[in-house]
Amino acid sequence: MQQVLKIGALIMLVAMTGWANAQTLDGEAIREMTISPNPVVNSFQLSFESEGNSEVNVKVFDVTGKVIYNHNYNDVNGNYSKKFSVSELNLVPGMYLVRVRRGNEHVTKKMIVKA
Repeated sequence: MQQVLKIGALIMLVAMTGWANAQTLDGEAIREMTISPNPVVNSFQLSFESEGNSEVNVKVFDVTGKVIYNHNYNDVNGNYSKKFSVSELNLVPGMYLVRVRRGNEHVTKKMIVKA
């Protein structure tokens, strides 16, 4: 029953935010976004490639749509990688969505945090 509720919340979140196509589609401006390792225990590495020199926004959402992390990175060009710790973001075990946005394009990936 708990799994069904989690899946239902994710479907609702995707429907509310319009992320349905972004889950599997990398845009031209942001490519090869990875979260490693996934599932996450203590920390994870967010990596992506961005074309051109521009501002990139990174957000982490919980399954209810609450923004857990929101930061703009300036002058991102080429390969970008940042390490995050579970404790620094105050993440509890569960499912999250990580979105990288550049201009009108974004890529969203699912991330699982384990205890």
